[in-house]
Amino acid sequence: MNNLRTTNSNIFVLLLAIGLAAFGFLYMQTGFGLYEDTGSQKLARTMFIAAAALLYFDVQETLRIARFSSRNSSVSVVWNYRFYMGYHWASLMTLFLWKGSEQTSQMLLTWGIGGVLFGFLVTKIDTLNNSGTLEDRYDLDRPITNQSIGSLYFYWPLIIISTLAIHASFPSNSYWGEKYLLFQMIVFGAMFQYYPFKRGYFWAYGWPRMLGIALLIFGMFLP
Repeated sequence: MNNLRTTNSNIFVLLLAIGLAAFGFLYMQTGFGLYEDTGSQKLARTMFIAAAALLYFDVQETLRIARFSSRNSSVSVVWNYRFYMGYHWASLMTLFLWKGSEQTSQMLLTWGIGGVLFGFLVTKIDTLNNSGTLEDRYDLDRPITNQSIGSLYFYWPLIIISTLAIHASFPSNSYWGEKYLLFQMIVFGAMFQYYPFKRGYFWAYGWPRMLGIALLIFGMFLP
């Protein structure tokens, strides 16, 4: 699978999204005494899981490249890599194990702590020796820190945590409110890539992200 990831990353992330979505849907179907979604809610969450996989891929890969690059491997890059790896894992666990808005605080706290531990663990065990990077996919001369929104990028994790904390403090009991929390959780975690796609190759490399956005929108407005 790692060979497929480096040789045809678009197909790799598409298969990953399909696999995670299928696993999530089957898990929801079994129930296990957890939150009893309607059929529409299960389908929406399945779409959200697939969208998260599609949207998170390039965020993680670009940070990984920056972390191991001699010109960008600063302390702030390492911390952002650690944060997003943990955040992405925690958000997927929340999507898989969602129990309803009445348990929002408990869910976010539980998986938030788990995400912190996961982020530190991945930082310790991840090396360039066990899997390559996708440097040909991105424009390494235009990191987000050199752009006008560079300062916002470094504060973005704090904005994400603050926003989710507000939602956890004032959970919504409505159907739309629940879906919006999950929708926002994914969008905030996928907002920024450290490196953009190479010039002229946005659609060639970026169509999985466009598909992820489409799935998010369909899932949000699913009746």
